[in-house]
Amino acid sequence: MGKTYGKCKLCKSNNFLYYAGLCKKCNRKGKGSIVKEELAEKQQEAIKIQKEKRRQKIEEKIEKKALEEKDDLNAEQKKRLVELTPGIRTIAELEKHSEEKNEE
Repeated sequence: MGKTYGKCKLCKSNNFLYYAGLCKKCNRKGKGSIVKEELAEKQQEAIKIQKEKRRQKIEEKIEKKALEEKDDLNAEQKKRLVELTPGIRTIAELEKHSEEKNEE
């Protein structure tokens, strides 16, 4: 991965930049370490958000599968199943879809 050319975040000079957007001189300074720490914190926060989204998707898949396996669903469960099923917007479409699935 090559270095990009642009303006340094600290000294505003045009140079080749390291990953934190700092030139070689600023990358070695103490103030540069603050910028690097802030960038690392942002990256860690982004990783946490991605993990949470993945966990939520897995939980939704499990919930959807459990609802699909049930025979009798109440109105709230049907609404939730409609929310979890892409391409289906109403309970009527859900019932039609489940009938077609049962015929196969």
